[in-house]
Amino acid sequence: MFFFFQIFMLYSIKVIPNMSIFDSTNTPPRIVTFSSLNAVTGSSSSFQSTPIDLGVNDYDSVVLLDANIPKSFYNFPNGFNTFRLTELGSSIIITITPGSYNVLNLITTLSTLLTAGSTSLGHNWVYTVTYSPVTQGDTFFLTFSVSGNSGQPTITMLSGSVSPFRQLGFDDGNSYTFSSNTLSSVNAINLALVLTAYIQSNLVTSVYNGILQQFLNMGSTPPLSVLYYQQINYDINSKAFNRNNKNSWSFNLVDGLFLPIDTNGVPWSFTVCFFKRANTHEIHKNALNFEREMTIYNIEKQKREILNNVNELIENEADEPYADTIVKDFLPPDIHYPSK
Repeated sequence: MFFFFQIFMLYSIKVIPNMSIFDSTNTPPRIVTFSSLNAVTGSSSSFQSTPIDLGVNDYDSVVLLDANIPKSFYNFPNGFNTFRLTELGSSIIITITPGSYNVLNLITTLSTLLTAGSTSLGHNWVYTVTYSPVTQGDTFFLTFSVSGNSGQPTITMLSGSVSPFRQLGFDDGNSYTFSSNTLSSVNAINLALVLTAYIQSNLVTSVYNGILQQFLNMGSTPPLSVLYYQQINYDINSKAFNRNNKNSWSFNLVDGLFLPIDTNGVPWSFTVCFFKRANTHEIHKNALNFEREMTIYNIEKQKREILNNVNELIENEADEPYADTIVKDFLPPDIHYPSK
């Protein structure tokens, strides 16, 4: 029996990875491609899909097969590009023109905007923003300096993630006051901005924030390129299908903070497979449990048969002087020989 279990386990390990996870007995899997270009309503970051006729089905699962996501979004998008400058109790909102910035044009832009903001406040202080020089090690921090001032200014990242706190190396909703006419970022700047992205949808149920799929390598591709994702584990990454929405679903492209990603009109697309999950693994588990129970049963049965045979020998023995010794020699060690 031990040999049988060895063979069975080896066979299972070889076959299970290649087994289909779907059951097409009543409804075969259906593969559907969605695109923000063919949406009924919405924008390039959030849309409602064109109705799809899935017919009569018993689908209970979905999995994203692949996706194309353009890196056409800005690292300083509209709506997330403002912060507050305060000088001598007076404040002004600084707005960075939406766009995709590198560290060189960013420090020039910030210097110009802060100085112009001070002029609007009637103070005419001059700001200079610098980054690590090419002759030194990179610290990943920005340094803000002010001159011609009569006090220490304060920069505030507006709460609600509307400020570029990640890009500038600050924390959301916090205020930072210059000390000795300088201020440095408290965190490394993040000009990639989107490091992780999610597709949210009411296509799925029983998952956190309606996440259909996550993408962890958004920051590794350059601007104006395309991130291509290919599913590698259909089973683990499958989600429960929300059958309450019959033929049209909403899809949102969001970043790691669940803020919308605006691809600036460039469509993004992906493919989803609808399927009925197979219960093959349950069948295998039940088969193994049955085999184990049968093995235990047969062992106990053999024990009982041996013990019955021993009792029969004892009852029928004729006063042979070595009968007890002979019987004991044939008993398994876990069966007690009954005394007369």
